[in-house]
Amino acid sequence: MKEALADNIDRFGLSNKVIWIRDKVNHEDILHLFNCTDYYLMLHRNSIFDFATIEAMAHSNIPLLSYVGGNKEVIKNENGFYLEEESNDIRIVEIDKKKNILSDKNKQLVKENFSEYASLKRYSELISLISEI
Repeated sequence: MKEALADNIDRFGLSNKVIWIRDKVNHEDILHLFNCTDYYLMLHRNSIFDFATIEAMAHSNIPLLSYVGGNKEVIKNENGFYLEEESNDIRIVEIDKKKNILSDKNKQLVKENFSEYASLKRYSELISLISEI
């Protein structure tokens, strides 16, 4: 899909607004990019829900992902979008109108499900459950 994506970036005049990471990047640099961007685009053929997507969401980025693997478990139309391989149109205007609402939902979703507090709470509940057995 690289060629189709490159064509769409050119077609919609977005080349000066897109940062396309094609090589390995330091984690600190990625976090800096998340603070400078509004969207996180990751196209997988097969995938589990990855930490990079969670980090992007925590930095208010709106995920635009392929419809595979663990992405389906967390990304719903209320906080991100799926891109179909057959589709050449990203509907960026529609997405951009909802940007602030989607950004807030992603920060909240990460806080409630993936924060240190949320993880420790689930471990505590699991330990309590095991102790009762």
